[in-house]
Amino acid sequence: MRVGFDLELVVGLALGFLLGWLVEWLIDRVYWRRGDERANRQLVLLEAEVGRLQAELDAMRLKLRELSKRQTRLEAEPPRPREGA
Repeated sequence: MRVGFDLELVVGLALGFLLGWLVEWLIDRVYWRRGDERANRQLVLLEAEVGRLQAELDAMRLKLRELSKRQTRLEAEPPRPREGA
C-alpha cells in the first residue's frame, strides 16, 4: 500500500488552478478594455459638448456686451418728445 500524494493529481490541480486564473485574467482584461473604450468615446463626446457650450457662452457674452453698450448710449441720449403728445 502506497501512502502519499499522487503527483499527477497535484500537477493536475496546479495546472487547473493556473489555467482558471489565466482565463479569469483574460476575461477581466477584455471587459476592462471594452469599458475603457466606452469611457474614451464618452469623454470625447463630453469634450465636444463642452466646446459647443463654451462657444455658445462666448456668443452670449458678446451679445450681452453689445446690449450693454446700446443701453448706455440710449441712457446718454436726451429723451425724445412723444409724437402724440
